[in-house]
Amino acid sequence: FGLREVFRDLLTDAKSIRRDYLTNLGSQSYGSLTRKVLKNSERIHLLGSGKLAEEILPWLRSFRSVEVFCRSPEKRDELSRKFPDASFAPLDVRSDGNEEPVRNALVVAAPMGSAEIVEWVDRHGHRFDMLVDLRGEAETDPIPDFVSGLETIRLRDFFSSMEANLETIRERVGRARAEIGEISRSRANRPELRPFGWDDLWG
Repeated sequence: FGLREVFRDLLTDAKSIRRDYLTNLGSQSYGSLTRKVLKNSERIHLLGSGKLAEEILPWLRSFRSVEVFCRSPEKRDELSRKFPDASFAPLDVRSDGNEEPVRNALVVAAPMGSAEIVEWVDRHGHRFDMLVDLRGEAETDPIPDFVSGLETIRLRDFFSSMEANLETIRERVGRARAEIGEISRSRANRPELRPFGWDDLWG
């Protein structure tokens, strides 16, 4: 076989292994996991403007509406330039009371106490269908009664999902390596035909 055939076979094998073992492995980022759990929501309300909120925002562009509430005017201005499709408002702004009949989700990506979050929800009057609580204090300072009937995802659920996904990645990569080894052995043992080569002339 000539070099062209060798490279052709390598490319074919690489495509096959990628298709069979290394696609749809998911992502390990907070943003990708947030988008995944919010897939049935339409209007996203995000509390926070720090690094976590900034990591999540690029993954929310496909939603009908993304509203970000935060304290710092400087951070609001900075994020509004980076994410012009989202809307930004002070944390203490009041809702106009005209609630659309859509699926609302609340994402908490700020170190706020549960009492402050409840006060914010009461002030805005939104009806939420889902809560994603990404605070490190989500277990020790849980948000109380108003979420009792909501679908709630907490930080520990993200960690569990990441661990499960990592185990899947390890298993799939191991199978891919085994397949590469098998293909390599098969290629090494395959007889080469060299028509009109020196071995054929002098054999």
